Amino acid sequence: MHRKYIVAFIITIAIFGLAFQLSNYISNKKLRNIRSLYENINVDVLSNETMFALMEKASCKSIAENLGDKYGFNSELASLVKRVKFMESQLGSNDQDVLSLKKQYTLLQIKDYLLNDDYSKRCNLKTVTLLYFHDTDCNECAVQSAVLDRVLKEYPETRVYWFDISVDSPVVDMLARQFRIKESPSIVINGFSYAGLQDFNAISKILDKLIPPTDKVQKSKA
Repeated sequence: MHRKYIVAFIITIAIFGLAFQLSNYISNKKLRNIRSLYENINVDVLSNETMFALMEKASCKSIAENLGDKYGFNSELASLVKRVKFMESQLGSNDQDVLSLKKQYTLLQIKDYLLNDDYSKRCNLKTVTLLYFHDTDCNECAVQSAVLDRVLKEYPETRVYWFDISVDSPVVDMLARQFRIKESPSIVINGFSYAGLQDFNAISKILDKLIPPTDKVQKSKA
């Protein structure tokens, strides 16, 4: 009888051990995929920076033709944010690999934001950028993130940047001070700060005033 219990115990331990190893294997594989995506995006951003420098004296039309239909210089950044958020849910917000990746994609987002800002000012474009400041201890940030996911779907011409102010990043701290961010969640739309949770209707009213009429027509036809 005792032998049956021992065998059952050994089998249980073996199953748990196998499940643990499989879980670690899957997590490590996903982490490698995220790092690979980060490296690809980093190359793309550097490429865009070089392109912008080379085209500094080119016409705005030429720059627009090179960008094509992309909103922002690197449209893959949104995909990276979603993948890192998923890894954070799997490994925890304090995991060193997750924190490292968050710092890296944060810098990539700021590069993209600055490139878009320079391009918009130079070519007198009415672009819409939304900076979202959040942190890991914010109770309403999950709701705000879901709202912004909907914003991205219904307003693809809007460029959204995600900044975790709980990450130790002097650049994010400087950006938060620039826009006088004092709480999470907070968003900045084209330079104007809005503290606290903003529902979809509130953001939609702001965006409808900022998006050029031509883009609205295209949106309605889509």
